[in-house]
Amino acid sequence: MSATQLILSDIERHLKDNLPEWDVELFPNDPSSYSLSHINGAVLISYLASKFDSPRPTSAVTQSRHVQIALTVITRDLHNDVGALNLLDALRLLIVGFRPSNCSECWLINEFFNGADEETGIWQYQLILQTDTMQVQQCQEQAVNSAPKFAHLIRRSTTQPLDKRLKTKQGE
Repeated sequence: MSATQLILSDIERHLKDNLPEWDVELFPNDPSSYSLSHINGAVLISYLASKFDSPRPTSAVTQSRHVQIALTVITRDLHNDVGALNLLDALRLLIVGFRPSNCSECWLINEFFNGADEETGIWQYQLILQTDTMQVQQCQEQAVNSAPKFAHLIRRSTTQPLDKRLKTKQGE
């Protein structure tokens, strides 16, 4: 099982390592106060939602968790080398197949234009991706004293007869 914050942090680190000419960070707590200060633009990473499969028939509840993440691209240019389209191309190549901790490889779900701020010339796109992990019931640890204890080892090779201290099943 993987925690949401760890998934986001792994994606952030992966993108920062591979996109040094861009600002890469987690989506701000207060989006209305966010200001694009990087000369080229930014990639903001945010958690969207999770979907869960039915629990598996085991002694503890275990479910597949399908985690969706949004990569928001914010740039001042659209078509040049530091434009939104080139950044989207690079993001797709970087994220498809990337594995956050305790997750499956990421794959793409959707991509769309989020609008342009005509006054400031800011372009915005969102790339939606998904990865899978497991959600597992948190179980209480069993007391050490309640576990069965190892009593005694009786060693023998396959050519030796059974030790007389061992009892066989009836009829064998």
